[in-house]
Amino acid sequence: MMAPYTVSPYLASVLEEELAHLIRVGIARDLAARDPIVLKEFNDYVTTFGGNDLLGLIEKIEGESLLDNILLFEVKMVVEEYKAKISREAFTKDVENMIRMLADLDSIKVPLVCGTYIAVTVVRAGKLEKVAFQEFQGYADYVLRVLNSCKHLRRVYIVSAGRMIASYVAKELRRYLEERVRRLVFVREVMYTAPLYRGRARPMKRYVCVYNVLPQ
Repeated sequence: MMAPYTVSPYLASVLEEELAHLIRVGIARDLAARDPIVLKEFNDYVTTFGGNDLLGLIEKIEGESLLDNILLFEVKMVVEEYKAKISREAFTKDVENMIRMLADLDSIKVPLVCGTYIAVTVVRAGKLEKVAFQEFQGYADYVLRVLNSCKHLRRVYIVSAGRMIASYVAKELRRYLEERVRRLVFVREVMYTAPLYRGRARPMKRYVCVYNVLPQ
């Protein structure tokens, strides 16, 4: 997990103050959870935010380590690409949309944000039967459809969960997509164990792979 001080400069410079603060609170809660007494004090503090729905969504994606490995990584990439010449209002809207998309990743039909600065989609490789029988064409077709609908798509994230699936996807699906979607350029991949899976306390091996998309 990324410590608050490693991401604060990005958040403070490009996001509206309230959203930047909520993200920092979400990160801090994960640190507080390591000590029951600290966690109680922290939860008492968080009640001062009232019913802010974004905070609950941030905590959900933090529990699955998607805050570090997707959202904050994307924020960092956008800041570096635009050299901090960013409209706070437009970028804050993009980040809020991405938070909602990641929090609903298990059920949303098309996990896509096609915003002003953030233009990303997520490929969910989670069905054992598709992976086991190498039924990968559907994933490639999905990426191609999104490229057609979001002309300025900048990144593609592949996510997978489960020790067997994640390990297999890391090799086979990567190779398949790179052969069939020529505009994808590999950036990085990470394998980790998240404390939550689908909102429940169930440690799960997870895999995230990131591609940049070449312009047409």
